[in-house]
Amino acid sequence: MGLVMVVVMGVAGLSIDAATWDVQHHQDQVVADSAALAAANCLANPNTGQKSTSVPQCTSSTDVADAQKVAVAYAAQNGLTITTGQVSVSGSTVTVNAQSTSPSYFARVANIGSASESASASAGFTPGVASASTLSWGCTSAQESAGSCDAIYAADPGCGTTAGVHAYSITLTVTGGVHSEGAINLSGGTYTFDGPTTYNSGNCTYSSGSSTGATPGSGSEYSPVAGGNEASTFWPADYTKVFTACGTGYAYQCTGPAGTPSYCTIAAASFSFANGTMANGIYCAYGTGTPSNPTTWNGEIYLDTWGVTATVTLIGGYIDAPGGGPNNLTPYADQCLMYATGPNVSANSSSALYMANSTYNTTGAMFAPNGAITAQGITLNAGFMEGYDVNVFNGTFTMSGIGPSSGSGATVTSSSGAGTDSLVPTP
Repeated sequence: MGLVMVVVMGVAGLSIDAATWDVQHHQDQVVADSAALAAANCLANPNTGQKSTSVPQCTSSTDVADAQKVAVAYAAQNGLTITTGQVSVSGSTVTVNAQSTSPSYFARVANIGSASESASASAGFTPGVASASTLSWGCTSAQESAGSCDAIYAADPGCGTTAGVHAYSITLTVTGGVHSEGAINLSGGTYTFDGPTTYNSGNCTYSSGSSTGATPGSGSEYSPVAGGNEASTFWPADYTKVFTACGTGYAYQCTGPAGTPSYCTIAAASFSFANGTMANGIYCAYGTGTPSNPTTWNGEIYLDTWGVTATVTLIGGYIDAPGGGPNNLTPYADQCLMYATGPNVSANSSSALYMANSTYNTTGAMFAPNGAITAQGITLNAGFMEGYDVNVFNGTFTMSGIGPSSGSGATVTSSSGAGTDSLVPTP
């Protein structure tokens, strides 16, 4: 009887462990199903949904990299760890292959310490009818007057003297939010901040040097950038979602000049304006990049103009405005005045977007996600600057923030027809 009881208890213990493993496998399968559906939905409905630092939006129905991140993030939120290598996209099908390990309890007496389990799931998707996206800034006139709309944003998490927001020998008056994912360094000059002004207080410092004016508080309006990877930055106004590539799976056809997206009214490898007028429109400078894909553009837009009044949106690898003026510029599309797609160091400056030695009366946004915005020796009235770094010095600057409401980001909206997704048999 004693031997029989030992056998019965052993079988019962193994049964309990087996049941526990089966429950864990079922949970893993449910999460794998959901992760595959989340990635498929991302591809079926690009540029929609809530964007955060960890869960991106898919830019198109072929944006595999962002779809993989969505699946990984969704699985992690539900207790299952997978990598992007375990998420594949073939045609219009997303497949998730997950592996996990469950501990043993009673089976340890049989030298079985754990059980390895796998769960696979596939989801098919049909993209919606793509259409152009727009940014909803969500900041009212009353909020602008109260200084609660963003004026300056720098994504660089570095703590050096030129990282983040850097200003010196300047009279700077800002009505609106100022935020640096790294440091804020001010030296000389006079500074007035009328709005929430924050920096990465966990790692960096706020330095006012010999300057006078208000000292900002510390904190975080947006999630800090981890490891200096600007690709994960939560841009307050992300124009990469608006001025996208063209072709299959994108909102725009490649019907602009030289095969550029259809929003380009004027396009060339580069532009140079000197002492002349500018026609209204959207200028696209693709350089040696692929005309259909703005993220590859490295062309220069060079402005050495005098007394220009124009309604324009300038998109190119580098935008240089070294002199001239006064210039009165207003945005042509989506409140975007200048969008420099390239990194620092153009043919004429050490920044992606450079303005100097003039008077600029501008409204709208200046966007340089991969490089610095530098303004030197100018009188500037502007609405919103967002760059990897923002440097202003030797001049008089009045920033009246017209960006998104501080502490939130602009919402990307699209009128595209909804795509569909559903589970399918795993290949």
